[in-house]
Amino acid sequence: MSNALSDINSNQKPYYTIYFKAVTLGTEIRVNDIPVFTVDNTNNMSLEIPVSSDIINGTNQITVITYPYFNDNDEQTDDYLDFSEITVGLYVREDGEPDTKRTLISEATIKPHNAYTDHDIGSTAAINPRSVDSNNADLKIKKDSSILTYPFYGTYKKQVVTTWNTTDIKTPFPQWEWQSGTQITDSQDTYESLLSEYKELFDAFQKKDLKQLKQLSIHRSSELATAYFLKDADAGFDYSAIGEYIDHPRAELYKELRTRNTKLMIFANGKLATIKNAAGSEPVLFVDYKDRQVHNMKSYWYKNKEGKWVIIR
Repeated sequence: MSNALSDINSNQKPYYTIYFKAVTLGTEIRVNDIPVFTVDNTNNMSLEIPVSSDIINGTNQITVITYPYFNDNDEQTDDYLDFSEITVGLYVREDGEPDTKRTLISEATIKPHNAYTDHDIGSTAAINPRSVDSNNADLKIKKDSSILTYPFYGTYKKQVVTTWNTTDIKTPFPQWEWQSGTQITDSQDTYESLLSEYKELFDAFQKKDLKQLKQLSIHRSSELATAYFLKDADAGFDYSAIGEYIDHPRAELYKELRTRNTKLMIFANGKLATIKNAAGSEPVLFVDYKDRQVHNMKSYWYKNKEGKWVIIR
């Protein structure tokens, strides 16, 4: 595995990933303020996540939010364990190459328990920050219990927010559509407006109208095809897996829009929005009644210059 500064922009078809390993905590990992992974108890977990569609040209920001884990009764514990920690790294490799060929762009190991002791937060809550350009890491750590808060669950306890910037990344990607979108305001009117778009998605699923689903998500499908070097928008649609739920062998469309305990959530520094509850369920969801499992659809929307909502991730 390489980590030379000259290597991170040398790929013809770059494939960007977040790789993390974590021990017994809850976390949300964001790239440019877009959630790429959320779990309320990692136990002992390691995972690689594709993030090419969230990478922008220039400096990219990585954010890791941690909190004491939730137990098997779905109740949050009061504190971190002494050994709770997470290492998060941004990597790149040539599309199609194995992970052994990946190049480190930047990485930090965070031990959030230290932020709630008498230690100095900056020196001990984050250990071993690494970057191909150590002068550009710009790592910041703070205690902030205002970020993750949900109806029913309330505000998560003892949140620690670690943020750092990467060195400049040069990609072959164009500016993503959402980057030129209008600023989204957090209001009940915005919630209701976006909910009406979910109703259109719900109706398409209810009618099993594949053509309408493709039309509603054409912008997302096209950008996914660009980010992951797929053949065309149809391949991007298949990559998103949204169409699989029309004739899913087990999961059925829930009978109505599920809005209980949901809230408007705004990301990408005000450019993207979604509606979710604390479990990650959006208003359009699918249920496997036999195994008693909920299948959550993931979607992020932006508002174009005409004020229209567009599903883009």
